[in-house]
Amino acid sequence: MAKPVWFAGVCDSLLARVQTWYENYEKGEIYASRLFLDTTFQKQDLPVLYAHDVPWRQDELEHLVRILKDVKPQWLVTSDFARIPALVSNKAGRKKHAEMVKFRNGYFVLTLIFEYADLKELFLVLKEVKDGRRDTIEELLADKKKAGKEIWEM
Repeated sequence: MAKPVWFAGVCDSLLARVQTWYENYEKGEIYASRLFLDTTFQKQDLPVLYAHDVPWRQDELEHLVRILKDVKPQWLVTSDFARIPALVSNKAGRKKHAEMVKFRNGYFVLTLIFEYADLKELFLVLKEVKDGRRDTIEELLADKKKAGKEIWEM
């Protein structure tokens, strides 16, 4: 089945936006933290969730929901994103959730709070849709090695 002409442009835009969000994950506003023990057994309060203001156009949100419903229909992130287009298109809904949804310069700026693993999976899903395949473990390891990181380093 041939992809529509607009597919590549919207998918590239989505991928670029999610990739930027993914790469700057730890630069977001700290939303939640947790106590951990460091190597000297001292308690450390470390951030575990970050909030990000991510701008979306209405058509991008609808397209993202279509992709997620097709590729990962049972994923909780899919059901979360599926509720957003109705929320942003309804002025009363935007007003009710004014701290989460803002409208600026033709974009809906959503305050999103994701776990790092879910955001990484979202990025990989969009990359898979664009490329037609998911990166193999060997390719990911080669990228890490090229970046000078160990296998388990983020």
